[in-house]
Amino acid sequence: MSSICFFDLETKYLFEDVDSGYLKLSFGEKKERQMLLTPKLGLATACVLVDGSKADIFSFDDGQERELIDALDQFDMIIGHNVLAFDYPVLSSFFQGGIISKFLPKTCDTLEKLKIATNGAYIGLDDLAKQNLGLNKTLDSKTVPKLWRDGQKEKVRSYCRNDVELLQKIYYFGKDRGVLKYTMKDHGAIIGVGEVHVRW
Repeated sequence: MSSICFFDLETKYLFEDVDSGYLKLSFGEKKERQMLLTPKLGLATACVLVDGSKADIFSFDDGQERELIDALDQFDMIIGHNVLAFDYPVLSSFFQGGIISKFLPKTCDTLEKLKIATNGAYIGLDDLAKQNLGLNKTLDSKTVPKLWRDGQKEKVRSYCRNDVELLQKIYYFGKDRGVLKYTMKDHGAIIGVGEVHVRW
């Protein structure tokens, strides 16, 4: 029987914290700059939810990056939301040889699958939780890095645990029903609620 985990991490910094000119960039420039900046954001904390009859959640903090990577390596399948473009690159400087190429064959990135199904829509986990489960994230993600730096570490760990639990619920909600609702936008303006068929 294959082993599955759900994975999410929080960082110590935002993009604008490590690049003072980031907010002045155009949308396209920001996307390009993010590839360079993501490894500099630093791990605050990460959660690995072991899928099974007893859903254990393990936390890994700043300084435990290698232990986190070793833990992920034990699973047959890793499920995350935006892990290929964000979570894995955050950890990239702690793994020699390319962490994305190592984990890609056994990764289900729910955001990437949704982008393919919607021709490029960026659908956040919070939006999916609201539209499909009636649930919310517990914090504004933009505030999380500063909370960690200010010493409110347990609050951030709790937020990360909630996120990974939401991810698990969304994954199985979509898997069971084959469709997810999401907020449709046009250049940032909300234009309605749509449905996307999922295959994972």
